[in-house]
Amino acid sequence: ANNASLPLGTLTTGDPGQPVHIPTFLSVAIGAIPHGTSVDNNGVTLACNGSTTDQLGTARPITAGDACTIGAVEVALLNCTQITTESELAQCITKANATPATSDTLTLGADITLTAALPPVTSEIVLEGASHFVSGANSVRVFNVTASGNFTINQVTVQNGSADNGGGIYNVGTLTVTNSTLSGNSATSAGGIGGGIFNGGGGTLTITGSTLAGNSAANSGGGIASFGTGTVT
Repeated sequence: ANNASLPLGTLTTGDPGQPVHIPTFLSVAIGAIPHGTSVDNNGVTLACNGSTTDQLGTARPITAGDACTIGAVEVALLNCTQITTESELAQCITKANATPATSDTLTLGADITLTAALPPVTSEIVLEGASHFVSGANSVRVFNVTASGNFTINQVTVQNGSADNGGGIYNVGTLTVTNSTLSGNSATSAGGIGGGIFNGGGGTLTITGSTLAGNSAANSGGGIASFGTGTVT
């Protein structure tokens, strides 16, 4: 590992024990100690078996059976197979984007309402919705797929997204929508197009077994505005 693979947060203040740098969610230190084993960290034994705590008094591991973090502070593993919050969804997208050579599957475990735009999809990601929704709360776009992105959503409801163009999903990469619903999304600028989906030039869009309803655009293409390649079945 090197400094680039061990990103740390700012030095804590006001916590028990010595001030510490808490690893960020992309750090390779998180989950590096297999459960039931221990490592020597500069003369200090770090045991990952529930019998010890970190420098701040947090149990190692935080969740029984998980692997543990190498270092002074224990950090919970990011679970991208049961995403229940906006923060987890954003972090899981960012983590997937960090490994562009592999395809990552993320799974929702709850409905999610956004308060800020999610990171753009820049790699190959499959989002399994398990019939949950992701809402833009009529204030932000829900998903943005860049030219390098390859994004598939399955059994997801994308709703109430709002942006100049492509309030639900803005795509200039590859977008596949299966067994999903886009509803209540809007393109709000004076020339706004593609309320549900904006598929830009160079973009590839495939929609199968899905519903687009109640989307709107100030100009045209309330459901879909496509300037690339598109297939709807």
